[in-house]
Amino acid sequence: RNRVEAYAGRGTMSNDRWIHGDIINSVNSLFSGQDTRNYYRADRVEATGHRLWERVTGQLEPFVGARWERSWSVGSTTVPTSVPWSLFGRRDATRMSRPNPGVTGGRITSILAGLRADWELGGVVAAGTLGVEGAVDAPEDRRFVQGTVDGRVTFPTFGTQSFQIETHVVLTSADATPSQRYVSFGGPGTISTMDPLEQRGDQLLFIDSRYHIPLVRPRLPLVGAPVVTLRHVLGSAGVGALPDFEQNIALRVTLA
Repeated sequence: RNRVEAYAGRGTMSNDRWIHGDIINSVNSLFSGQDTRNYYRADRVEATGHRLWERVTGQLEPFVGARWERSWSVGSTTVPTSVPWSLFGRRDATRMSRPNPGVTGGRITSILAGLRADWELGGVVAAGTLGVEGAVDAPEDRRFVQGTVDGRVTFPTFGTQSFQIETHVVLTSADATPSQRYVSFGGPGTISTMDPLEQRGDQLLFIDSRYHIPLVRPRLPLVGAPVVTLRHVLGSAGVGALPDFEQNIALRVTLA
């Protein structure tokens, strides 16, 4: 229940991993050229200490730690001449040939804190994480405090139907946030009618709500009956403040 996590290395970093996990983003990139992440390079040393408390209905795990990072830009801020391979969309300027924004770069020394929690009772399932980074040293003295929240709640409604809501929130207090702490929004995984990662900044709000209706018929071989989902998503991202919200309403049919 007590553990320490530590990392030291040089890597390619992204603040957009919340949109799609590594496997899904890799498959999308390889086959359709849809890479929903911006990147930067960094040398990073990080350590966090965790403590887990468990109860019958859930668990809570707070953590504290510290991070040192030296970062710089990677890729091209204009249409690149050399791009990774993909089956489709390799030369599409909104897909694999999309420019990668530069970052402020430099060194950031910060304090980390946060918690992870999950809870289940009476069919209601909730899980969430909170992470806070407070910079004590940053390029051009751009000190900042940034909080990131991920949450999901699912609960039954009528019969076998259920409602699910997910959210991703980034709030930053700073005079000028180093752009290696910007997050992006738009395109597959967020608002499909927007260009990939169209909006970018140190403030972000995304809410994804879904109402699931399992059907009794038709029952198909192997996959059974389909599930109809009514989906509503909204959100935006910007520097210093949130612009007007973008939103989509969709109908989804799932076979699994």
